[in-house]
Amino acid sequence: MRGFGLFLGMVFAAAPVAAQSHKEAARANVAIAVELCGASYPGSEAWLGAFRAAGFAERVENLGNGDLNYHFTAPADTASAVIYLGQMAPDCTVTTHYMGVTETSQMIGAMLAQRSPGKYLRSGLPGSTAAPADQSPVCAVFTERGVELPEFIAISSARGGNICIEDGTSRIYIATLV
Repeated sequence: MRGFGLFLGMVFAAAPVAAQSHKEAARANVAIAVELCGASYPGSEAWLGAFRAAGFAERVENLGNGDLNYHFTAPADTASAVIYLGQMAPDCTVTTHYMGVTETSQMIGAMLAQRSPGKYLRSGLPGSTAAPADQSPVCAVFTERGVELPEFIAISSARGGNICIEDGTSRIYIATLV
């Protein structure tokens, strides 16, 4: 996973936010979790330690065969992150029930544009065909360009498998393509 440069210093200075509306806290905590998930650390313990230092509560799930899921939760359950470490390539999934896919896609796009202008190729996932054309959800997939093992970021609904539906939730999957 790649470092987020400008944001990394801000992340370590920030802690999860609880003393605002759930929506505002969710937005801040999702941004922190995404920054931490995308940061490049020298080892898995440093990666996990960054979440602990940022004030996220932790629970470990043993999947067997040396595979572990580390569940991190922000205050008031405004956002959560699950980090997989084990036999496969590590990945991180950030979830919130307070931001829809369109808002989340826009936020992640703005974060990536600020930290690495032009470095990520944005593509879309098909949205729900049940919504009117002017209200169709916008889910995005961002793929890092110009590197051998690119970072991949995909946004979808938190409530249904990898679908793009505007239900007020979002899931951000972050991994390095291997």
